Amino acid sequence: MSVEVKFTKLFYANEWHDSVSSKSFETLNPADGVKLADVAEADQADVNIAVDLAKKAFEIGSTWRSIDASKRGLMLLKLADLFERDVNYMAELETADCGKLLQDSIGQ
Repeated sequence: MSVEVKFTKLFYANEWHDSVSSKSFETLNPADGVKLADVAEADQADVNIAVDLAKKAFEIGSTWRSIDASKRGLMLLKLADLFERDVNYMAELETADCGKLLQDSIGQ
């Protein structure tokens, strides 16, 4: 199975980032050994940044907390719609990366 890897960086604060260390790792399709992509390698520094930003998002006075709860709910529903839109792509990517059956990746 061949699938285009669209994103290889770390995602936090609504943006894509290289790892702090600039390290990456090669991921291979286990079925044929073909390289899928070089992916940013998160380490403790990257995790700390993401956790700190997530904590700040929930602080009183933050942008997220100041949005009306019903609007936050609509935003989360939009996120769910995007996941549903891209479920086949994500399943193909999971299958290529892990070697599992496509139907298992989709969850059927």
